[in-house]
Amino acid sequence: MTDCKPCSTPMEQNLKLTRESGDLLEDQSFYRSVVGSLIYLTHTRPDISYAVHVISQFVGVARTLHMDAVNRLLRYLKGTREVGLFFPVGGESIIEAFAYSDYAGCPNTRRSTFGWGIRFG
Repeated sequence: MTDCKPCSTPMEQNLKLTRESGDLLEDQSFYRSVVGSLIYLTHTRPDISYAVHVISQFVGVARTLHMDAVNRLLRYLKGTREVGLFFPVGGESIIEAFAYSDYAGCPNTRRSTFGWGIRFG
């Protein structure tokens, strides 16, 4: 991955991963390890939270297309190493909260998705 070409988005647009997407990975533990590291990274990189949410749904049954999505996310991180949280000193501090939800948007389980974000600044 050190010589990979960076990409500008963490996921492909309209990507729909399912439990049957591709062949099973031989090394499931490597997939779990990378996803766990990405979950930890979301504390300072909230821009990858949705992509990590999607790929973490398949830690029990990781397949080749799921690993392709992880690799794309790693390529995005390589191209955006300078991005992170920044809290300026002084000035007025305003907190804004946002929420999003869909109804039965998961193609596997037909479960709904809910997301939220808080902006400080």
